[in-house]
Amino acid sequence: MVHWPNIDTVIFDMDGTLLDLNYDSTLWNSLLPKRFASARGISDTTAWKLLYERPISKFDFYSIDYWQDFTNLDIVSMHMELIHLIRYRTNAKRLISQLRTLGIRSVIATNAHPKVFEIKNQVTLLDKLIDTVYCARDFSATKEDLKFWFRLKNTEKFDLERTLFIDDNIEVLDTARRFGLLNLLAIEQPDSSKPNLKKTRFKSIGNFSQIFPHD
Repeated sequence: MVHWPNIDTVIFDMDGTLLDLNYDSTLWNSLLPKRFASARGISDTTAWKLLYERPISKFDFYSIDYWQDFTNLDIVSMHMELIHLIRYRTNAKRLISQLRTLGIRSVIATNAHPKVFEIKNQVTLLDKLIDTVYCARDFSATKEDLKFWFRLKNTEKFDLERTLFIDDNIEVLDTARRFGLLNLLAIEQPDSSKPNLKKTRFKSIGNFSQIFPHD
């Protein structure tokens, strides 16, 4: 599925790719709506509608600062409450280790806010395993926006033909393909608490062991 001699760089998404999306799903789909409902004295259903059923930019959607201003709640503290749910997806660390052994560069490109990365890094020590990390805020655009990719390439100087990009977000993969990345992989089960996603037009993996360079 991956011809490693032709790959110099692997760009990983973080949430749902390297890390289990269950942490984020629990926070945004359960904890935040319940706390917002309680704070406003409204039903969970109404809280959900006020939070998510209205126009919002992709950039704001991933911003802790935006959500704290909008809800008047301590979103950082909520992240800390669920820190026990932060975990690697199966064999993610092992793949990163193998890439380092082979001299293949490992990069994280994430829409997550830098504050969220720092919280997750306390548990995962990702910054010790990965060569570098880029957040959407670094480029003032999310990965669904071609501007992100142009700005990332100007910084990282990766070869479009010799770079593998792995993400669980199909819209992001579509944008990466439009930008010109040739080697793309989707994730079949970003959230360990939920069933596999439906098959897509992208090649996909359920476990990183499927693409190990070697055992």
